[in-house]
Amino acid sequence: NFPALKGSAMVTGPAEAQIQQVLKGKNAMPGFSYLSDADLASIITYTRNAWGNDAGTVTAADVAAQR
Repeated sequence: NFPALKGSAMVTGPAEAQIQQVLKGKNAMPGFSYLSDADLASIITYTRNAWGNDAGTVTAADVAAQR
């Protein structure tokens, strides 16, 4: 079981940490570095703003800077 994303410190905290986790993976979650910067930015922005979260936008440039 994975922890909920609603209110998660990973999702609502600094974007850089979430970008790194999505790029590289962690524990049972694989990395998704094969996706484009724009696709990853869209996915991360969605999780940062869905389920009652309000953590702002991540851009393709933000993801590229973390690669």
